[in-house]
Amino acid sequence: MKNKILIAVLSALVIILAAISVFLFTHKPIIAGVISTSAHSVIKESLPVSEYASLTYRYTSVITHSDSREVVGVKIPLTEKKYIYTYDGIIKLGIDGKAISVKQDGDTIYIMLPPIKVLSHTVDENSIEVYDQTQNIFNQIQVGEAFKINAEQKKIMEEKIKKNGAYDDAKAAAEQQLKTFIEALPGIKNAYKIVIEWQ
Repeated sequence: MKNKILIAVLSALVIILAAISVFLFTHKPIIAGVISTSAHSVIKESLPVSEYASLTYRYTSVITHSDSREVVGVKIPLTEKKYIYTYDGIIKLGIDGKAISVKQDGDTIYIMLPPIKVLSHTVDENSIEVYDQTQNIFNQIQVGEAFKINAEQKKIMEEKIKKNGAYDDAKAAAEQQLKTFIEALPGIKNAYKIVIEWQ
């Protein structure tokens, strides 16, 4: 009697296991799709939603400015003004997190990043050092004039770092940082290949 019960139980287990195997085999695409969607969602929700700084560029700039009042293209004597000063600036390069897009093709996940841009450009006011400043009553240095020169110098510096490879360094840093971050997410490393592309 006991043998019959044991055989019946074993037969039932075999039937259940067979049914589960058939279900998993026939529904494999659906299950894979659910896992895929889950991985895609995890990555998308984990990426930065605002600006993402990948490189901080620090520099020291020397500003030299001089001019004189003129009449019909001729400089008027005793109206020269000039100043020389230095300051430290900080430029942060990075990407707009809202523009990042994620696509998946099988076990490969593509992360499309927007172009590198200047996120912020600030001057450390405490670093300003004046080395020479001359002026006279006929030609005073105006505060607005100094601000205009600073704004022009900022644009010059931003163009300069674009040519000296800082943008390439920012791209390489963004790729490395984001890839490392994504691969550290649960269920991603060793399961998916992460490919970083630029829009």
